[in-house]
Amino acid sequence: MRLDLNCDCGESYNDRIIGNDEAIIPLVSSINLACGAHGGDPLTLTKAIRLAKAHHVAIGAHPSYPDLEGFGRRELALNPEQLILSLKEQMLYLQQMTHENGTELHHIKAHGALYNKAMYDQTTIRLFCQAIQAAGLHLSVVMMSASPMIPIVEAYGFPVIQEVFADRNYTADNQLVPRSQPNALISDPAEVSRRAVQLVKDGYIESIEGTRLMLKADTLCVHGDGTHALDDILAIRSAFKSERIELEQPLKNDRDR
Repeated sequence: MRLDLNCDCGESYNDRIIGNDEAIIPLVSSINLACGAHGGDPLTLTKAIRLAKAHHVAIGAHPSYPDLEGFGRRELALNPEQLILSLKEQMLYLQQMTHENGTELHHIKAHGALYNKAMYDQTTIRLFCQAIQAAGLHLSVVMMSASPMIPIVEAYGFPVIQEVFADRNYTADNQLVPRSQPNALISDPAEVSRRAVQLVKDGYIESIEGTRLMLKADTLCVHGDGTHALDDILAIRSAFKSERIELEQPLKNDRDR
């Protein structure tokens, strides 16, 4: 049994320190790096890229609404041209940084409010795909498992990596519990690791209503800005070792098959 373990990293910005990249990156198999719009100053990203390269960790671009103040977790009313240009510039910025450090991008994953909207809104996911095309990239796109928008991404020619969140609670209709609610986050690393093993072995997680969500998982995500992120990752790795579950990067694109 194998599964990719990913984490959102590179989100610090100058004196605003987010997460613990130095400790986390060597422990996961893929990361999603901020692209300067919600976090990710040049020094932070350079350090994260070099660390990922040294530990053979796949690097993904993690573009967002251009919202440093709100950490990309507020939906912005951008017109289509503004959104496409912002996302294109973010992805090309990170691509340039990876090339300068002797490596390359592996995948693309939207961040925060953009991710949440793109998983269920046709207009947003089409604009996201158009931004990838405008950047001249052909990479796998990380999508929330069972998102109804997956066929649209595939129709644009992008392979999909289906993602489940280890540290977030879900509703019965397969949506993340909003962060405004007190039970949105799972704060116990033991519970996070239990759900991770259950997902790999049994193919489901429980919603807050107690129903089983049968989800395809190509990758399992831990939010790097979470208070317990490092403890969650350590607990998952320990549980995976006990269950003989190995970490493995997801396929980059159809040519890898």
